[in-house]
Amino acid sequence: MSELTTSLVDGREIRAAPLAFCRELARETGSDLAGAFASLLAEGVWPEPLARNAPALSAPEARRLIFSAAVVLGLGGLGGCTALMLARAGVGRLVLCDGDVFAESNLNRQAACTVSNLGAGKVRETARILRDVAPWVRVRVHEEPIGPENAARVLFGCHAALDGLDAVAPRKCALAAARRLRVPFVHAAAAGFSGHVSTFLPGRPETLDRLYPSGAAEPGPVSVLAPTVNVIAGLAAQEAVRLLCGRPPLYAGRLAHFDGEAGVLSLVNL
Repeated sequence: MSELTTSLVDGREIRAAPLAFCRELARETGSDLAGAFASLLAEGVWPEPLARNAPALSAPEARRLIFSAAVVLGLGGLGGCTALMLARAGVGRLVLCDGDVFAESNLNRQAACTVSNLGAGKVRETARILRDVAPWVRVRVHEEPIGPENAARVLFGCHAALDGLDAVAPRKCALAAARRLRVPFVHAAAAGFSGHVSTFLPGRPETLDRLYPSGAAEPGPVSVLAPTVNVIAGLAAQEAVRLLCGRPPLYAGRLAHFDGEAGVLSLVNL
């Protein structure tokens, strides 16, 4: 079996197990790779693919992430980036929901979109990339748009929901389902050089009506730049990691608004 390694990260000694060691451990114990990761983290040993997450995350927090499930709603610009970030952070189970396919107009900003997969389903292609980047992640796919008939089924069993949707009605539908299932809901949106993130927790009074008043017309397609998408997706993914680790969220009851033209991140109470 491969040897454990020791390195200094931010001045702290981190013991790590190479991926080959983790695979051998999984075979010997009859578990999957996520189970092997969890066993190592329980002993204070980091799987090498996640070792640079330490010491920003503690080993108990990383183990908690391995046992966590997050659902990403919409696998376009925001959702695709967010899903990849959550996998690299060590989230053990991801549920992906989107009924759309990749088009040429997605190439400017959507992380999983390439010329070779144009016309392919966003969920299936994102899942394929996730399994290559993070083979420890258990992925469940729903190749369908989120709506009243499937929202509870899609969100069931998840510990956090991330909104990468691009229309108001499905967002409000997903939030309503998250509230019923008591799942924290991280909303994100981006346009041009700007975007925002807000977290809606079970039992709190805030709603999306403050951002999207009832009766307002659905917005059409908007200009979205890849750098903006990555900034907002990063804020949303960090918030989800905090929630899944058991840390307090930063954006519950607040809107984090990023203005990329002014270089300003503002927090506004909802």
